[in-house]
Amino acid sequence: MTETRSDVRRRRAGTARSAALVAALALLGVTGLSGATALATSGRTYTQQAYLKAASVGTNDWHGQAVDLDGDIAVVGAPTYSGSGTAGKVTVYVRDDSTWALEATLTASDTPANDVFGTSVAIDGDTLAVGNPRAGTSGQVYVFTRSDEVWTERAIIAGTVDDGRLFGTSVDLDGGTLVVGGIWDGSGGTTIGGAITVLTGADATWTRQAVLTSSNGDANDQLGTWVAIDGDTIVGGAYLEDGDGTDPENDGATSAGAAYVFVRTGTTWTQQAYLKAPSPDASDNFGNGVAVDGDTVLVGAPGDDDQGGGAGAVHVFTRTGTTWTHRTTLYASDIGTNGNFGSRVALQDGTAAVARQSGASDGGGVYLLVGAGATWTEEAIVRGDNAAAGDQNGTDVALDGQPVLVGAYREDSAATGVDPVGPPGPDDDSVTSAGAAYAIVSSDWTPTSAGGSVEPTAAVSLLALGGPETPAVAGGALRVPVTGGDPGIDILWRVRDAEGDVVLEGPVTLASDGSGLIDIVLPSTLTGTVELELVAWDVVRTLEVRSLVPTRIPAGGAPSGDRAPMDGGGAAVVIVLGLVLAITPAPRARRRNDVSSRPV
Repeated sequence: MTETRSDVRRRRAGTARSAALVAALALLGVTGLSGATALATSGRTYTQQAYLKAASVGTNDWHGQAVDLDGDIAVVGAPTYSGSGTAGKVTVYVRDDSTWALEATLTASDTPANDVFGTSVAIDGDTLAVGNPRAGTSGQVYVFTRSDEVWTERAIIAGTVDDGRLFGTSVDLDGGTLVVGGIWDGSGGTTIGGAITVLTGADATWTRQAVLTSSNGDANDQLGTWVAIDGDTIVGGAYLEDGDGTDPENDGATSAGAAYVFVRTGTTWTQQAYLKAPSPDASDNFGNGVAVDGDTVLVGAPGDDDQGGGAGAVHVFTRTGTTWTHRTTLYASDIGTNGNFGSRVALQDGTAAVARQSGASDGGGVYLLVGAGATWTEEAIVRGDNAAAGDQNGTDVALDGQPVLVGAYREDSAATGVDPVGPPGPDDDSVTSAGAAYAIVSSDWTPTSAGGSVEPTAAVSLLALGGPETPAVAGGALRVPVTGGDPGIDILWRVRDAEGDVVLEGPVTLASDGSGLIDIVLPSTLTGTVELELVAWDVVRTLEVRSLVPTRIPAGGAPSGDRAPMDGGGAAVVIVLGLVLAITPAPRARRRNDVSSRPV
């Protein structure tokens, strides 16, 4: 059964609530459990899995200007391709096991010369949206669907005055919701500073659900240059907004930039937040790249000069209830002036991919960071194996498990197809700005740990340390061993209440023998039937949580036996899940990248 992107997101463990878990542990006096917030193993290295070129190349094609990824399908836009009288194309690649192949080259049915089909791309399952902001009067978006490995153009959606001009500058897809950015004011006399159009539908039928504008929009703010959607949350960047941070209407910092969060209730969308850097400065271009995953938003500010002129930065925000809070500012580890760190961002399950297109002779790069809330660690910097000065690795970036998909629209090779050895080969620099994309995976990646499906080497088990069918206790500690997974990978777990809402979630990294321990403190208010879920393998165990006397955890951390004494007598039952649960996992649905948004 194929799941939509929203379905997958509801199933997978995010990271925004990991900080809440740590806080809960601290309040209960737990020590020695800080490892519960670790989101990746240290020392991981990355290698190029595939070098992705178009079937034919030309000067200034800009293949890699836009990229997106859904499991084992990668799409790459070349908006200035001009072969055979067309203007722009999109190349689709598919992965079988660890081998990539070119599946299709798509062009628009109605595109005349000088259009830019492929400026933006977004894929979700077998649906692909392609932006062409110069088509028609105000720009157009094209919808393709895939059946039996054949792609067919199903719909052409034309922008209107209300959508803003250059409709299709950015696109993103989540299930049956399509989000489109139109960055210039329409011709209807209204100054809106750009707009984000929300459409719902499938195949050939798409209906406008809303046109979103900012609460303080001014001409040339360019809201919608970058968009991202996750379920009922949209974030849009307006990197030329001029607010100085003192008041939304005070335009004292030219092009400082802003981002806006919109949420959907039923079919109604409203603005939930106006996001700014803590100390906005002119030309920071905050909003020049946005990503959203659950209750976490990343906003790029490639013009930020705190680490040198144009060094760049990325800002992390998290949501509690309806309130968004700035948690930290991220900087590159190895770049100073004119690096433009933050020019593109992607986010998934506690992994952030941040592009730095320029600033050195290494051809740019993408920084992979792991963390949550205010704590992030840089894990690696990745780029194509043939990267050279000016290639601009990180023109665009996409995440969906693995690989990391990196666009480099200024790469100059005359090579064609997937992993060409030549001649011409990767180091043939005879076609200026033909462009390329790269699929990059970690050194411990295997096909069984790919985003498309996960099948551990053995059946995944949940084993309780208590007696059979021992109930959990509200406010108590829970320690659950996990066995039978692949060594060194991250297991993501969730606790859901009786209504199915996630109340706790976090990661655990498996040891070399494929085992690990999940340490949880159940909220004192949580009672009744709840579920513990291992997200990657669809393993679910039902628990009955009883409300007993308040418990207290010993200073040494979570107890290792069935009981732990409390001050003043009494006992705290702390272990649950009586029986071993051994389940052969179902294939995991593909996971989606969080952002697919591009410049014109």
